[in-house]
Amino acid sequence: MTEGHVFRKLNVQGKVFVEYAPLEKAWVPIEGSGFLYIYCLWVSGKFKGQSYGKQLLEYVINDAKKKGKQGVCVISSKKKKSYLANKKFFLKYGFEVVDQIEDYELLSLSFNHQKPFFVKVLNK
Repeated sequence: MTEGHVFRKLNVQGKVFVEYAPLEKAWVPIEGSGFLYIYCLWVSGKFKGQSYGKQLLEYVINDAKKKGKQGVCVISSKKKKSYLANKKFFLKYGFEVVDQIEDYELLSLSFNHQKPFFVKVLNK
C-alpha cells in the first residue's frame, strides 16, 4: 500500500497472517522513528504449533532490516488478552518490554538499542 502498510498471508487454508506498517504511519499512541509496528499476527486453531507464527515474524524482521529500520514493535499486556499480541511469543524471539501504561506493554526488538515509547498524556 502507498503508506507502507503490509498484509501478508501464508499459503494455507486458514487464518495465518500478519499486518504491519511503519510506526510513523501506524494509528497507535507510540513515539519512535524507524520502526515497523505489528498490528496483528494471527495463527488460528489447528494451524498453531506448526511454525507459521515464526515464519510470519521472521518475514517482518527481515523486511525491517531490508528497509533499514531500527527495529520492530508491538503492543501487548501484562495479562493475556485475546485482542493483543501474545507477550510470551514475542519474548521468545528477542523482543523486550520497553514501556508500559497500566496493563499495556510495548514490546520491541531493536537492531541498534533505539527504543520506541508510549505517548504520555498529561491530565489537567
